[in-house]
Amino acid sequence: MEILAYLIIGFTAGAVGSMVGLGGAIIMTPALTILLNVPIKSAIGASLIALIATSVMSTAVYSKKELIHYRYGMLLLILMVSGSFIGSAIGVMMDARLLSLFFVALMFFAAGFLLYQVFQNENPDARVEWQNNEEPHRFPPNGVLLEAHSGIRKFYRVQHGVVMMFISGIAGVISGMLGVGGGIIQVPFMHAINRMPIKAATATSGFMIGYTGMAGALVYVIFGQFELIMTSALVLGILTGSQAGARLAIRLHARWIIYLVIVVLTVAAIRLFMKVF
Repeated sequence: MEILAYLIIGFTAGAVGSMVGLGGAIIMTPALTILLNVPIKSAIGASLIALIATSVMSTAVYSKKELIHYRYGMLLLILMVSGSFIGSAIGVMMDARLLSLFFVALMFFAAGFLLYQVFQNENPDARVEWQNNEEPHRFPPNGVLLEAHSGIRKFYRVQHGVVMMFISGIAGVISGMLGVGGGIIQVPFMHAINRMPIKAATATSGFMIGYTGMAGALVYVIFGQFELIMTSALVLGILTGSQAGARLAIRLHARWIIYLVIVVLTVAAIRLFMKVF
């Protein structure tokens, strides 16, 4: 029965997470802790490993749609992976109640970010600086976005790359400590600071979280925060859920799904706080 519950949680987290660009761990970790009484450190360890599956499946979909900025993503990964190692080491040694408090704060932040997305202007890419060509020698390099409906390739300029590299280091620390992949930090800042199109920011972040997941998971496995059966079932659920969510995200307007996720995150944050404290 528990295996079925793990599969359902994995599928739901993978689908919803990939649709709204936050990754499934922000949903999966509190679900495991609140619904199944899994210790938060074991839930975080499983989430980090599951992030690899999320990244592989969403990258497979977004790559075909030419939404991922690979060259820029690899630059950001330099500090992000390093930060993930540091964050994981902090997480495994931190008191579980304090770790839960950090996760509660992160869930409220995620809900606030989604709420901002809902109430911003109708064109989320209004501040994107579109270009006529790729300019491959520029730092950071311009990105290219394939429009789903027209099939036209559009180039965009990535702003303030050095600033974003340092933010990525912080995102890596949070990713390793809380097992959330860093997308909750990366996506809003890549959109706001780099002025990347929101779909490109989401897709590029999805590509990156697999690497931060591997770095963080290694530390949790070494310290024994790993359950094979639970993790395997979660990964199997996420493998199908994240692919389904990525496909739907390309075609559907996700406003009502975002409303639902905001409510779920807020309620889960309150429940987790009450459960631990």
